[in-house]
Amino acid sequence: MSESPVTTEERLSRLRAQLSGARSGTKRDLRMRLSHGGNTLIGASLHAAARNAKGLELTELEQLLVEAMGTVLAEEEIAEFGRVYQEETSPQRRGNYSRTPSPAGR
Repeated sequence: MSESPVTTEERLSRLRAQLSGARSGTKRDLRMRLSHGGNTLIGASLHAAARNAKGLELTELEQLLVEAMGTVLAEEEIAEFGRVYQEETSPQRRGNYSRTPSPAGR
């Protein structure tokens, strides 16, 4: 049996939930919470997507991460992921605490 494709809206909804710290109780959610290295990589990728959406020059690593995202997501969706990340991790939104790793010095 094949699963129905996940829409962009569903992916963005999941991202918002993950960034807000909501727990879904799924195996995927548990793996993400336990994978500190994976969380750091996702945080760096989303940070790169946010910088790319703003038209900022990317570092070599950021460019690689955005290109990797481009193998499975459309350019518009990557930009939207970056905007959601920026909104959800803004100082006004999170106070002085962030659940999502952010690359140092940015």
